[in-house]
Amino acid sequence: MVSSERKNFIEIPATSSTAARNTASFAFEGFVNPQIFRTNCSDAARTSSSVTGGSKLNRVLIFLHMPTPRRAHYPCLKYNDSAAREVPCEAGSLISFCGQETRYMFDDLKGKTAVVFGVANKRSIAWAIAQGLHAAGANLAITYQNERMEQEAKDLILSLPGAEAFMCDVSNDAEIAGLFEKLKQRYGKLHAIVHSVAFAPAEELKGDFVNTTREGFRVAHDISVYSLIAVCRAAAPLMEDGGSVITMTYYGAEKVVPHYNVMGVAKAALECTVRYLAQDLGRKKIRVNAISAGPIKTLAARGISGLGDMLKSHAERAPLQRNVEVAEVGSTGVFLASDASSGITGETIYVDCGYNIMGF
Repeated sequence: MVSSERKNFIEIPATSSTAARNTASFAFEGFVNPQIFRTNCSDAARTSSSVTGGSKLNRVLIFLHMPTPRRAHYPCLKYNDSAAREVPCEAGSLISFCGQETRYMFDDLKGKTAVVFGVANKRSIAWAIAQGLHAAGANLAITYQNERMEQEAKDLILSLPGAEAFMCDVSNDAEIAGLFEKLKQRYGKLHAIVHSVAFAPAEELKGDFVNTTREGFRVAHDISVYSLIAVCRAAAPLMEDGGSVITMTYYGAEKVVPHYNVMGVAKAALECTVRYLAQDLGRKKIRVNAISAGPIKTLAARGISGLGDMLKSHAERAPLQRNVEVAEVGSTGVFLASDASSGITGETIYVDCGYNIMGF
């Protein structure tokens, strides 16, 4: 086994027996939803947690998330080529089986600073992206909304070594200005912004859209859309070397999703805002993109009436015949933050198991 200088990046070289017999298998013990990013062959048997066989199987990249709570023994990767071997792993590890080809995609965040808005709990999309950025070597500043959320957010944020927690309510311009002044003093430059913030009053996500209130409409657009503009305006002067801004949207911006109501209109405005910001900030070499994720059981999504039916419908109709995993959205966020996406801006990237391509 050859380890890189980053403790949580582990390389396992291919062996002659593996190359000759085209057999390699991986199994994981003690991890929640290990995510395989890619393999170099299309005919390998692949699940979310294992790869077996395949012609010329010599490259697999895996991201290991948090260990299973209360696991009796230390989490590990079990690796088989000709003889079983165990490799101790840490949460946030990137495991690369002869992984030179994909290494650039993640190591180019080492030494860069990312700010993540919207971490509510361990199930939030923002947290999945934060974990990926941390594994990629980025310095992390993660915000939480207010004092009520402070304890839970700090416990989560500080579980990532080196990450720092900051309070900021994005509906308050003074707090945004104060945050970025602190970030300037602490980090100097910024390289990536993750905006995973959205809100509409719960009563606006029930009943008929025609009953949307004026105040509900204002709040949804202020927090879900205008906050991205305000954050970009404050961040741009610190992104001296260019960088990436990533926000979160949903298919309800394009098509009618029952009970999504005013949030669908807000997401449509958000996607349009991404394009205008991309044009404005492009001259500063700052890219702005949105990830359109399929439905996920986050704290915010639970406020939408009929979420269970939405999840069932997506799994039935999506080409991949399942719902997206939050880890898959997280890995897309890492890609958009990295130089691997340097030619992409103003786009909406779908991570929904293909649901958006279906006509019915």
